[in-house]
Amino acid sequence: MASTTMVIIVGALLLILTAVLLLHGKLSVPFVFIILPIVAALILGYKPAEISTFAMNGMSKVTSTVALMTFAIAYFGTLNDVGVFDVIVGKVMKKMGNRVELVLLLTCLVTAIAHLDTSGVTTCVVTIPLMLPFYKKMKINPCALILFLSLISGVMQSLPWSSAGLRLSAAIGIDPVELWRSVLPLQIFGILFTLALCFYIAKREKKKGAGVSDEEFQELLRSVVDNSTLKVSKGVFFFDVVFTVVLIFVLLMGWLNSNIAFCLATVIALMVNYRDPKSQVKKIKEFGANSIYMITIIFAIGILAGITGGTGMITALADALLGILPESLVKSLLSIVSLLSFPMTVLLGSDTVYAVISPLLQGVTAPYGATALQIAQAVIIGATISANFSFCNPAPYLGLGLAGVEMRDHLKYSFLWGWLVCILMSIGAILMGMYAL
Repeated sequence: MASTTMVIIVGALLLILTAVLLLHGKLSVPFVFIILPIVAALILGYKPAEISTFAMNGMSKVTSTVALMTFAIAYFGTLNDVGVFDVIVGKVMKKMGNRVELVLLLTCLVTAIAHLDTSGVTTCVVTIPLMLPFYKKMKINPCALILFLSLISGVMQSLPWSSAGLRLSAAIGIDPVELWRSVLPLQIFGILFTLALCFYIAKREKKKGAGVSDEEFQELLRSVVDNSTLKVSKGVFFFDVVFTVVLIFVLLMGWLNSNIAFCLATVIALMVNYRDPKSQVKKIKEFGANSIYMITIIFAIGILAGITGGTGMITALADALLGILPESLVKSLLSIVSLLSFPMTVLLGSDTVYAVISPLLQGVTAPYGATALQIAQAVIIGATISANFSFCNPAPYLGLGLAGVEMRDHLKYSFLWGWLVCILMSIGAILMGMYAL
């Protein structure tokens, strides 16, 4: 078998090459996470049967994560499909006045509702076409729309069924619901600060000429509200809303395993909203098509983690870094990573941070008492909020295209605000003692 030095060299090259390929987008994420670690293990002298065992061990650790994501997408996809979210937004808009700050606040609300299924595509497709007419008519910079969509959807990516929480949990082996409960106070703080920021941005936009007459606003409001339709009865609509609130409360309290909770919830939602068994099967197939790519990524992360762990690459790299870094720096490393995770993810992309940086960070800090949960807490704040700011993620480009905004204009307008939210949340985590080693 290869020497320790060889393991360190191959492991370092694997992580660097993985980061570079993800950064440049030359290969798909599943290809990078599956092929590269297999090649690395072969170079180290492991036999195909041994590599297969490592990969299967890694995949077995993410099966519950895949189940959670699959049922969560089906559940919230059902509610979105029958128009529950459209009607809620329409009712809120009827109460909204002709004020710039209320348009920004409504953007946050629509984003939060649209992002309950944690799909960046759904959030952009629902929020931007709905809200963009208001921004254009009221002469608000559309960069503000992208800013608040990015902040709210980023903060909400800490939800246990989100791709961020699931990928991070799969990479370092923690329960996504446990992670969500631990960062919930920070999540609430991030949302509240974002809502407060609406008033400052609105004031700044009004100084630049934002605003319309009451007549123009009412005409715009009618055109948007009239397009919201409900495909089920009011009784079913009321059931869906109450049932969702109960489901989230059950998850928060930990009364049911998250997989079981969403499995039951999905079955009930399908039966209530689609009475015909054929329609239920059709919708399951439809939602399954939406989740297959993320399922592939999560299993690929499991393979990467299983092989790098089984071959000892992560352990060897961590030991090498421990010999270089001073103890005082290692003990503060989680706090430093938390404060810098936003720009780090903007540059490297979230997949690199979740699947490469996090396991390495785990190996370096574990000897000093850091738990997997603490590492996840340090990484997830900036890594989630930066999702719609990163050059390396596909999600922001859909939103930018729909809003007619260039990436450079988005970053110029929004980057410092996004980092400020992350810094404030990180300071809150530090004050709460999350990263104490």
